[in-house]
Amino acid sequence: MSSEFYRANSTCVTGDLVDFVGQNIFNYFSNGEEFFFKPPVINFLNDNTMATNGSKLESPLYVYQGIPDQIAIVGEVDKAIDRYCAAGSESIQYNKDPNTDHTGTAAAGDEFAVEWLKDILENNSKPVSGCVTITTAFGNSSAGATTAAGNSTASATGANGGNNVTATASATAGESGAATGSASGASSGTSPQTGSASMMLTNSVLAITMFAAGLALSF
Repeated sequence: MSSEFYRANSTCVTGDLVDFVGQNIFNYFSNGEEFFFKPPVINFLNDNTMATNGSKLESPLYVYQGIPDQIAIVGEVDKAIDRYCAAGSESIQYNKDPNTDHTGTAAAGDEFAVEWLKDILENNSKPVSGCVTITTAFGNSSAGATTAAGNSTASATGANGGNNVTATASATAGESGAATGSASGASSGTSPQTGSASMMLTNSVLAITMFAAGLALSF
């Protein structure tokens, strides 16, 4: 069983997806999920997971998430965003696509995350002030999203420390139009952050798995 587990080290991520699809990672550990509740592990996770330790984000954050995502569950990502906002984070734009799964979100949303970064870094556009959540399909230029394809605007309502706020967003995402871009609001002097919630959580799981594999030898 251990040789099968460590075989993942010798293949690329695509090969791992094919070889290990549908498998339960906890079957590789003698105590299953209980492993993650042992003090060294749970303490490590709590100390290094910003969304659970009350961290306030000082720099702008853009998150894109597919609602049908079967790996990074949208409800858990919602909770993480809520915690960031409750901590008083200065700027979070959370875009949710009702149609894309885990891989679809990465394929559809990457270019708009890059456009968001480019617009702030090259065009000096201001990110949203507070927290804004937008639910629309990537590439949709209809009302309800911070779309591109011209100078169209839309309103998006989100939460900021438990208080509802409304931000009017100017579209800047490029030719194809998408649920992305920068919205009017106070600009932070720190570097923006961007990433797919799916990808960030998946990377965290991979890191935790590697960490767990190392500790497993001591239990």
